[in-house]
Amino acid sequence: MHWIAASLVSALFLGVYELCTKHAVRDNAVVPVLFFSTLTGAAVWVGLLMVQMLHPGTLPASLVTDPLTLVQHLQLVLKSAIVAASWVFTYFALKHLPLSLDRPSAPPARCGRCLAPF
Repeated sequence: MHWIAASLVSALFLGVYELCTKHAVRDNAVVPVLFFSTLTGAAVWVGLLMVQMLHPGTLPASLVTDPLTLVQHLQLVLKSAIVAASWVFTYFALKHLPLSLDRPSAPPARCGRCLAPF
């Protein structure tokens, strides 16, 4: 697929995702919406892990996971905590801001000019 078409398809799906998220948190509390959203994604991965465990070799190599060491598990827990905090802040912002304001921030070059007024 040409990269421009792939970018447009990606933007379309991201926009639909943001609209669905905005709709989900509109009249609901943020934490339960985030919990069930995360639970849905986890259910997909648990299903894939069960397929890998019960029928090795049926999944493509890109979906096969290697065993982790204790240090890697701790790193994964730390990363999960950081991502969870980010999602909580994002969902609260998405609930209270108009959708037109909820988008990725400016490129780093522009952000640098915003932080340094001189």
